[in-house]
Amino acid sequence: LGQIRLATGDYTRGRPLFERALAIAQAAPAPGARWRAAIGLGSIHEREGRLTEALPLFQEAVKTIEEVASQFDEEGTRVQFLQAGDRFGPYEALARVLLKLHEQAPSKGYDQEAWAVLGARKGRLVAELLTAARPEPQDPRVREEAREAQAKQDQVLALEAALREEEAKPAQERQPEKVQNLTTLLAQTKAGYV
Repeated sequence: LGQIRLATGDYTRGRPLFERALAIAQAAPAPGARWRAAIGLGSIHEREGRLTEALPLFQEAVKTIEEVASQFDEEGTRVQFLQAGDRFGPYEALARVLLKLHEQAPSKGYDQEAWAVLGARKGRLVAELLTAARPEPQDPRVREEAREAQAKQDQVLALEAALREEEAKPAQERQPEKVQNLTTLLAQTKAGYV
């Protein structure tokens, strides 16, 4: 029902539906419902111009999807999970809000975070698709390049996990300089990866 309210622009009646769904999903726990409720509520905030309220909701949606995806041991199952139900949409929503926030406050580093999110989405998609296809290049040089790319991807995933962990801390425990350093290192690693 919240999705219908969102689609029709009835944000006043949609907001409490998503808030209730999010509270229930967080208490259950129900990760599938949690990321969907977070993205719905975040979308309402974004459309109403409340970007700082949308940001943590989109971050929660991405974090939840990453947590669920990391639980799958089998690559094919993980790929199916990520490809089903527009699970890459929250990455795009998060990057979009970060870029809008960057326009409002260019010195806060939102642009670097946005590029990191887009890179994570791209890296996750490429890595999952390549893993599912299990390509084995015949050329030894190409095999070595593929191994190096996988090592970079592993490094990117580790940095993303560290960044998510730091961002998940309560505000009084969070270290802004650590977040900035991880964001910068992540952007640099991805720049070398692309």
